[in-house]
Amino acid sequence: MGEPLKTVTIVGGGTAVWLTAVMLRTLSEKSLKVQLIESPNIPTVGVGEATVPQMPMTLNMLKIPMHAVFRRCNASFKLGELFRDRSTDADGKLVNHLHAFGRPLQVAAWIVATTTRFLDRAQRWVRGAS
Repeated sequence: MGEPLKTVTIVGGGTAVWLTAVMLRTLSEKSLKVQLIESPNIPTVGVGEATVPQMPMTLNMLKIPMHAVFRRCNASFKLGELFRDRSTDADGKLVNHLHAFGRPLQVAAWIVATTTRFLDRAQRWVRGAS
C-alpha cells in the first residue's frame, strides 16, 4: 500500500465542488489538504443541485448548521423539477412532467416536519426565547 494522500486539488466550482471539498476534509479528520481551483470568469449556474431533500443529512454529517447555510446563501429546498412541454399525450398535445425528488410520502413527511420545526422556532423567537 502506498503513502496516504496528503493533498487533493479539485478543479471546478459551485455547490457540488464546495461540498465535495468540505466532505473530503471532514471525512479525513482534517488530515487532508484540499485545494480548489475556480475560474473567476465563469458565472454561477445556480441549478440547485444541492438543495434536494437529502441536503439536511449531508450538512449534519459535515457539522454545518443548515439554518446558517440557508440564511447566508438565500437558499431553498428543491423538492422536484417541472419539465414544461416535456412530452405529448395521446392527442398530440404537449404536456408537462413533474419529477419529484424522493417518494411522495417521504417528501410530504419532510415538508411537515420542516414546517413544524420552523413554526416552533418562529413562535419561540416571537416570545423572545432563543
